[in-house]
Amino acid sequence: MSQRLSSEKLPQMSRFYAQVIASLVQRGAILFEVGVLKRKS
Repeated sequence: MSQRLSSEKLPQMSRFYAQVIASLVQRGAILFEVGVLKRKS
């Protein structure tokens, strides 16, 4: 998905927001995974 965003000619601000959202989603997925693993053990 990030590859598709970079190949399109996005304005600088849109690319910045896309990176911020991507990093937030990634962090949320990691936190969710850690929380689920902690609950199971």
